[in-house]
Amino acid sequence: MAETAPARLRFALDTNVLIDLGEELPFAQRFLATHRNSGLAVSPTVVQELVHISQKKGNRAQPFALAALQNMRRWNITPYDLRAVGHGITDVSAQKLMRDGILEDGECNDGYIIIETALHCIPILISSDIHLLKINPSRLVRALNEFHLPPVTIYHPKSF
Repeated sequence: MAETAPARLRFALDTNVLIDLGEELPFAQRFLATHRNSGLAVSPTVVQELVHISQKKGNRAQPFALAALQNMRRWNITPYDLRAVGHGITDVSAQKLMRDGILEDGECNDGYIIIETALHCIPILISSDIHLLKINPSRLVRALNEFHLPPVTIYHPKSF
C-alpha cells in the first residue's frame, strides 16, 4: 500500500515549518542550513495549505506562506504527490486518527499530512505545530501499523 519514495527523501516538512522558513525564523533557518541536502519534501496537503494561506489577505502568515511557495525549490524542498488511490486512503486514515483520539477533532489536515508522509515512505515529519508534536508516538506507530503503513516520527526543527 505504501508508495516507494526516492531514497533521498528523508524529511517531510509540515506547513508551519515552511511558514517559519518564509518568516526567516532562526531555528527554521538553522534546520534548513543543516539539512537542505538531506532530502526535504512536502506533501500535497502542505502545498494546498500554503496556497490557501498565501491568498488570504490580512492573514499574518500570508506573506510568509507566499515566500515559502516562491522559495521552496531554491531551498531544495521537493513537493510530491500521491497516486489517486493514495488520496482516498489518506482521507479514511486521517478520519480514523481523529476518531481514535490520536489527533484532536478538527485537525484533519494534520492527519492528511501524517498519512501522506507515511504513504510516501518518509520516516520523519518535521513540524512546529503543537497539535502534531503532542501526539503519542507509540499510539501513532500502532495506528499506522494498523493501516499497513510505515512508521512516521514527528520532531520539532529544534530537535535537529
